[in-house]
Amino acid sequence: MKSTRHHEVKDKIIELRKSGASYRDIQTKLKCSKSTINFHCKNLGLLDIGLKPQTITNEIVDKINEATKTLTVNETFKKVGVARSTVIKYMDKKDLYPTQETKDKVVEFKKTHTTKETAKEFNISTSSVTRYNKK
Repeated sequence: MKSTRHHEVKDKIIELRKSGASYRDIQTKLKCSKSTINFHCKNLGLLDIGLKPQTITNEIVDKINEATKTLTVNETFKKVGVARSTVIKYMDKKDLYPTQETKDKVVEFKKTHTTKETAKEFNISTSSVTRYNKK
């Protein structure tokens, strides 16, 4: 006869998996192995619980790009409701790579201002200011 603990764990695994929990979430919560979780889920056909990747529409891409104008990547993925990697993949990166003209403006501004002031003015890191001035 199997122990009560075994049945409790099995029932809890099934309950958590049906609610959308990942194997890792279940493992952390119940302190059991992934092979135990897989065994019970496989026997009940709960390997695929319907969590499919979200289709990234143009509307979502627009929301990502609008949000990243004022928010960090972490704030954006929480606000838009997509994965962090999705934000990084689809965000408008044109501002991440400054043109030579922008670099020249940074160098010129730096001649009369501190590195910190220059970084703040152009919304870039102090290391970028230093790097642009070395060229």
